[in-house]
Amino acid sequence: MDYFERAGVLVLQPDAYMDLTFKDAALPRARQHLDDGGRAVLVDCAAVDLINSHGISALLSIYDGLDAVGGTLAFAQVDAPLVENALQISGLTGFCEGHFYATADDALAALTDA
Repeated sequence: MDYFERAGVLVLQPDAYMDLTFKDAALPRARQHLDDGGRAVLVDCAAVDLINSHGISALLSIYDGLDAVGGTLAFAQVDAPLVENALQISGLTGFCEGHFYATADDALAALTDA
């Protein structure tokens, strides 16, 4: 998983499979981002083909942390049908309604203008 911060937004770029490896990498970075005052996390799903329960668990944990401080969890390029289905089943599609973007650049523009 790659990650970077731009204009106060933590951008997570998972590998093809969002699993325990993703969870172990993403959660500490998201927690540190929140501790440092960050209020937005973008998950760029351009390379993601599959997601399992560990990946969903990580995303729900990140969402909970952001929700507690009025922050935003956003997604870009959720193109894989299995990923889209997993996000719907988990409730993240509803929790993050209005924060799904065609590209990471679109998401960053929206999140940094907010």
